[in-house]
Amino acid sequence: MRKIKKHFLCFCLIICLLTCSCGKNKKDVYAPEGNDLKEKTLSDAAQDYYQYRYPVEGQLCADIFILDYGHIYVRLFDEDAPGAVENFRKKAEKGDYTGSLISKAVKDYYVQGGKPLTEDTKEESIWGGGFTNEISDRLVPTRGALCMANQGKNGTNAQQFFFVTTAADTIKKLDDPLNERYGISLKQYLADTYGTELEDKELARFLEYGGAPWIYGHNTVFGQVFKGFDVLDAVEADAAEGKQDIYIKKITVYKYV
Repeated sequence: MRKIKKHFLCFCLIICLLTCSCGKNKKDVYAPEGNDLKEKTLSDAAQDYYQYRYPVEGQLCADIFILDYGHIYVRLFDEDAPGAVENFRKKAEKGDYTGSLISKAVKDYYVQGGKPLTEDTKEESIWGGGFTNEISDRLVPTRGALCMANQGKNGTNAQQFFFVTTAADTIKKLDDPLNERYGISLKQYLADTYGTELEDKELARFLEYGGAPWIYGHNTVFGQVFKGFDVLDAVEADAAEGKQDIYIKKITVYKYV
């Protein structure tokens, strides 16, 4: 995802088609409040999905503190993506993310972070070099998913990560223009363009909760936002407009209590 030219260009095509046509003092069970109430991934109905369930005592979470913006709280999935979570946790503990940059953002697509401040700092995993993708049927790149960035091929996960921000309404609006212009459905377009074979129930999940189905199977999902969508949206809005000086002050990985 560090070099996402293919996905980015195809996403731009989709947009053109549209326009042309966890802190330590927490309760055992989190209940959304304020701006988070609008997030479908935090609704009672969403709790049927493993990925969207609120963290409970003992589960691994992360507090991602964005300087001047606030905190984004993420549940981590160490059972499904143990390598990505371990890499993220140890880098956070070492301070590799402290003072790192929010380096890229595309409105209604993603926010990428964890880039070192200096270009001569080598980006590699805690094992040196990169590591392979970990793809789980239980985890998909829906809105609020925390994913590993890579260089467009498996085995290149290292340090940077990104949040998926695409809204459900964006996905819902894709079928008609694709049918009108190319005579194909969104499901077929994803299969033909990205090799992403989605079952109807899997596509329905993106239509309900948002996300980026075109990266399904290409990037490791290892976390899910459970609080702080307002912060994520504010960061996305500014970074997508070209704001350069957005920094991660600190990432703290902890067990939910």
